[in-house]
Amino acid sequence: MFFNLKGSQQFREEIESWVKEGIINSEQSQKLSQKYELPKLGEAPPFYRDSSFILKAVAILIGVAGLMLVIAQNWK
Repeated sequence: MFFNLKGSQQFREEIESWVKEGIINSEQSQKLSQKYELPKLGEAPPFYRDSSFILKAVAILIGVAGLMLVIAQNWK
């Protein structure tokens, strides 16, 4: 669960809503932000946080191309 929360923009927004509702105070908010390395509000996440989709797409494309080459090689 730690890795799902680490650097999460949604978790950062949730913490801010907890502060507004009075569930936690600002000191606790800062400690949680430091522990989970959360970005500041309004700060864009690093580019590599969104690159997993691109890497998965390239991997699938290479796999399909490899399968097509195997089928084409054995086609008679």
